[in-house]
Amino acid sequence: MKNEQPENLPKTKRCSKCGIEKALTEFFKQKSCAFGRRPECRLCHNQQRAQWKGYRCTGRTNRRDGQSPAMKWIQMVREVGRVREQKQRCVELGVMSCRTCGENKPIAEYRCSKITGLPNGTCKACERSWMKVYRQKRKENARVQP
Repeated sequence: MKNEQPENLPKTKRCSKCGIEKALTEFFKQKSCAFGRRPECRLCHNQQRAQWKGYRCTGRTNRRDGQSPAMKWIQMVREVGRVREQKQRCVELGVMSCRTCGENKPIAEYRCSKITGLPNGTCKACERSWMKVYRQKRKENARVQP
């Protein structure tokens, strides 16, 4: 009784994508649509879904910079991996170059990250001078605002 279709329900439906008349069983169920079936057939729906998934994975974009968020994420992960490898090599050598002053200094003159345990790219001396400037700017901004 449940599987029986009402008498007034047609046995076929035209696909909105390919335009071919197909049996109702060739359409996915969806209660909100006509005859309780999707407007496109299973084949067209699956092709559209595969195309959409490919669109998401290949990273097609409308962004100004020309890169999709997915591609940017992949590049960032690769870059983080490269940086981590470089830092590990530096730890093995015991010397690292500061990204601020450019001097080669022993690893002991760098703060280590709490998460990775690897040294940060800026030596302690450059970090201190940067913090001085930062604190001065914050004090000036605090005075200006009422």
